[in-house]
Amino acid sequence: MLNAQAQPSTLPATLELDDAVRLSGDLSALLDGRLQLGSARLLNNPATGGKVSLRPGAPATLSPAPVKSGPGSLEAVQVSIAGVSGDCITLEFSDPSCDAAQRYRETIAGGFSNSSNTLLTGATAHYTTLLNELQRQGLNQLEKLLLPFFTDLSGYLLDLSSRIKQPKQGENVHYEASVIVRRKGKRIIRDMVQITAGYYQDMTPTEDDDKSWQHDIEDAVELDLIDLQEFEDSLAIDRMITLGEDLHKIALEALIIRFATLIDADPNKLRLPVHVQQLCRGLQRALNTQKMPREVLSHIFDYFAKHFIRQLGDYYAPLNAMMAEQGVRPTVEQEIRSQGSLLKNKKHVYKAAASSQETAPLDSSLHETVPVESGGANLDLAHQELGKELAGAIGHFSPASLYRSVVDALNFKREAEGLADGDTLASGTALSGTWDGATIASTEVDQSSLADAHAIARALGALQRDSQVRADVQQSDSLREYLANNKQNIGSLRDSSGLTADSLNQLDMVDNLFGTIKSQLDVTSELRPALQNLQIPLAKLALLDPRFFVDRS
Repeated sequence: MLNAQAQPSTLPATLELDDAVRLSGDLSALLDGRLQLGSARLLNNPATGGKVSLRPGAPATLSPAPVKSGPGSLEAVQVSIAGVSGDCITLEFSDPSCDAAQRYRETIAGGFSNSSNTLLTGATAHYTTLLNELQRQGLNQLEKLLLPFFTDLSGYLLDLSSRIKQPKQGENVHYEASVIVRRKGKRIIRDMVQITAGYYQDMTPTEDDDKSWQHDIEDAVELDLIDLQEFEDSLAIDRMITLGEDLHKIALEALIIRFATLIDADPNKLRLPVHVQQLCRGLQRALNTQKMPREVLSHIFDYFAKHFIRQLGDYYAPLNAMMAEQGVRPTVEQEIRSQGSLLKNKKHVYKAAASSQETAPLDSSLHETVPVESGGANLDLAHQELGKELAGAIGHFSPASLYRSVVDALNFKREAEGLADGDTLASGTALSGTWDGATIASTEVDQSSLADAHAIARALGALQRDSQVRADVQQSDSLREYLANNKQNIGSLRDSSGLTADSLNQLDMVDNLFGTIKSQLDVTSELRPALQNLQIPLAKLALLDPRFFVDRS
């Protein structure tokens, strides 16, 4: 929930145009000094009849509703229409510097102009001035970057509405989301900016309120019952944050250190208001405020990562440059490149020679969590090869190379079992999976009815609360086999022609893991059912986040 400082406020107002046209709505402040009349509704039609025309540049008179008189009251002021989007009208003051314009901005209690009047305090008078200028420019620029993004997002969701199978008959949640973005995009932007402004008020919080889903799971029962949609959204947010931190790691660390210098704080305890994590959480909260359909959130988050997070370098660079020009740690970027991260307990170490970590051995904890079948007289060639591939992959740090090696080993095992023929398929041929565990050329299976990772994860989410299903899975040779035998009774898998190759690999990895647990792990009879009950939720984790098994955290 947003804190009180970050809550945007509105002011009821009326707008009178030529020909006696009158509208009413809720007035809010924009960062650039303009106003926005939201939820606009028509009060009076044109006196001469015909349609209402809200053309850009049209003059109008803005008044608070109802008009009150007396000291300190707001009087009518002359404005012009700057733009119209859905039921939102952007207004410009005829004289932006007049006293009336300033009073309107200040009266809108939660607006940006009002919140910016609460000066931030730096370690020195010079730093105080610089800190407040950074906040002003940072929030203004954030709004400018978000405006074209939400315009594009509306079109993207509209396109998805015609391409994605909808969860319920007669509903099109992607079309609904497109309408919300088109009509309320500026409100979402305003809320995101207000949330970001609120972060400036406390840059060294005593408690982190931006926890991801992992921190809220304490035992196997909670993991087993985690809400699938909430989990999927959390994964999408984590992907956004990880992507942004990887792409902009030096710029972000430089900002953290410089902002900490401005307020004389420990940089290890500073929460950067414009950090990727704060922007992503702000987006999530703003979308929830507008009741965005939950089924669409993960698509929005992925689009935000691709088309907004990736572009943040151009946003962070001027903020760093402004502080460097003012003598605030002007060489900190070079220090980070030459010495590595200057912060403690951070996930990423930024050394120029970081590539050497690609061949660094993993710690012993990973050897304990990844089952490797050792070679022996009782194992056939395929299983020996699988063990060799896994053992070799564990000797390298790169999660991508580890995952690739495991997939190669699974493909070798399929070939040995007659479930794939690597000699007959040209290199690079697109592959799909069959429910009997084979891989075949994608051209040989109906792609329109192929079950992807999300469809299988939804099916598992529906099954995991059924104790009889969990017992049946434990009696089956594999989870994939259980799904194959029962898919006609499972809504999201019914009539599916097969599954994606990645989904097949994820299910086989989970089945291999639990096959090893059943056959080799020496645990008490009381603990064994609890471990086996984790098979379905762990399969969901693997399907929705392929990095799960190679993420040491």
